[in-house]
Amino acid sequence: MIPHLSFRYRIPINLAAAALGTALLISGFVLWHDIQSIHHDADFAANQLGLLLANTLAKDLAIDDQWQAYLDLTAPFRDNRENWLLPAFAVVIDGSGKTLVSSDPKRFPLALSATALKAYLPSILDMAAHTIRQPAYLERDHFHFHIRPISSNSQFLATLVLGFEDDRLWPRYLLSIQQIAIGTAVSILLLLPLGWWLGRRLARPLTELQQCVTRWADQSGDKEATQCAVENHHGELGLLARRIQQVSQQLSERKQIEKQLAHTERQAALGRLAAGIAHEINNPLGGMLTAIAINKRHGHDPTVAKDTIDLIERGLQQIRGIVAALLVEVKPEERTLEPKDVQDIARLLGTKLRGKGLHLAIEDTGWEHTQLPAGPVRQVLLNLLLNAIQASPENTRIHLSLQADTDQLVVRISNTGPPIPAEQQQRLFEPLVGNNPDGNGLGLWISDQIVHRLGGKIQLYSTTEHTVFEVCIPWEKSNESC
Repeated sequence: MIPHLSFRYRIPINLAAAALGTALLISGFVLWHDIQSIHHDADFAANQLGLLLANTLAKDLAIDDQWQAYLDLTAPFRDNRENWLLPAFAVVIDGSGKTLVSSDPKRFPLALSATALKAYLPSILDMAAHTIRQPAYLERDHFHFHIRPISSNSQFLATLVLGFEDDRLWPRYLLSIQQIAIGTAVSILLLLPLGWWLGRRLARPLTELQQCVTRWADQSGDKEATQCAVENHHGELGLLARRIQQVSQQLSERKQIEKQLAHTERQAALGRLAAGIAHEINNPLGGMLTAIAINKRHGHDPTVAKDTIDLIERGLQQIRGIVAALLVEVKPEERTLEPKDVQDIARLLGTKLRGKGLHLAIEDTGWEHTQLPAGPVRQVLLNLLLNAIQASPENTRIHLSLQADTDQLVVRISNTGPPIPAEQQQRLFEPLVGNNPDGNGLGLWISDQIVHRLGGKIQLYSTTEHTVFEVCIPWEKSNESC
């Protein structure tokens, strides 16, 4: 009933409706039973009246005392009060259908044929002739005839006919309906408020539970919001309320743990960020320190001095680019990648290469410049070459290939170091995950982030013969050539 209505109203309304339906059902049953009782009482009274009159009239007719028979027959009709149990008329007829005694002489004149019963006389006389002890009934034209033979010493004397009108019971029906309607109305007036009150009482724990859950949801599981008055109730609702409180407390504890984990994660992220910044800045700083050391030894050569100053300038520009990438401000204009950037990288890594006896072979397509920013690409090349140096055995070769065409720049860096395990390749570009125990696990992750920011991708091919990192960077981010 009304499925979208709140339980605080649905339960009282349903209980009130159930009380109303029960009252109407009981009233209908009582009315039906009352009508059956009226019919039974009317039939029983007619049978008793017929038996009494037949026995009384038998004595009078046996001595042919018609006056006494008249007095005895009309005795029940002398009370002027309305009595729904009495017949409309009573008449005694002989075997030929003539009236012997009548309660209404005008309607049934004595010694004449009972004309009012003319249509029924054959049936009445036939029924009287064949009915000695039990009464007979005949229903015709809104009348109910109660027929009983009058006999004395087994000798048939006459036939007693009691005529009852069918509508004589309607006043009794209406009285019964009126009484039952009043009783039903009183019952409904009492049951409806009682049903509503009981429904509100039953719905109150559900309402309190709903409000409790609502407060808990609105206040994100705070402990105070889970204190429900219904939890002191017995039965399923109390058990449900206590269970909700337990779950909310667990969620509250879980929320606190998540806050602590989030705080720890933020601290770890800041640590990774700081380590990444230090890693990226240390690369150009190391190269510049190497350039300064070379300049100290060979600074008298103008060419060496100029190259050193140019290298330091580009290294500082790279550091400035790294710092600018961390700021919210608009990133300053950067210069594009040029072949001298690759030469700078080779010179910056010279000390590390010579320390392991490695040779860096550079192959390019003779390009003059690209449309890519120099700082980010230099970072990627430095990180990948440093990883290649760390992974390469001594006295081996590292190969660097750069191919620039109209759509993209493709960089391949290969070395002959040991292969990277397949299970580690799946997590190699995650932070703090690396194949070199001497590294910090940030170089490949930062390189991957830079390449993706430029719209490109990094792929790894590692076999027993060599390991290759292939970087593809399109000239424009919208270009899907990679």
